[in-house]
Amino acid sequence: MKRAISIGFAISMAMFGGFAAAAPDAAVPSPVVSLDSDNDQTVDISEMGKAASDSFDKIDSDGDGNVDRAALGKRMSKDEFKKADTDKDNVLNKNEYFIYADSLLRIADEDKDGTLDDKEFNSKEGKKLLGLIQ
Repeated sequence: MKRAISIGFAISMAMFGGFAAAAPDAAVPSPVVSLDSDNDQTVDISEMGKAASDSFDKIDSDGDGNVDRAALGKRMSKDEFKKADTDKDNVLNKNEYFIYADSLLRIADEDKDGTLDDKEFNSKEGKKLLGLIQ
C-alpha cells in the first residue's frame, strides 16, 4: 500500500510540475558536436587527427615544428611527455604529438569501433585526449 501511494505521489508530482528536470549544462558543449565534422555522432581518427594538428599548430608558436614540455602546459604531464617523446630529443614534433593522441583515442575507445562517443570522451583517457586536442 505504501509503495502504491509513493508511486502515485511521484506520478502526480511529475504531471503537475512537482519535479524539476535537471537541465544539461548549456555552457559545456559536447566534444563530439565540436569535433564531429561528418555528423555521425562520433569522433574518428581523421577528425581527431585534424583537431590534434590544429592544436599542435597553436601550441607551436614559433612554427619550428616542435613543442617542448613548457609549451604544453597542463596538456600533458611530465611522464606523459617522456612517453610521447619517442626520439628522446626533449621536444615533440607533430608526428609524436599525433601518435600520443592516437594512443589515447585507442585506449578510450571502449567498444573498439575506431571512434569515440560522448560516453567514451568521459573516460580518463578520453578526458586526457580532449585536453590535448582542444
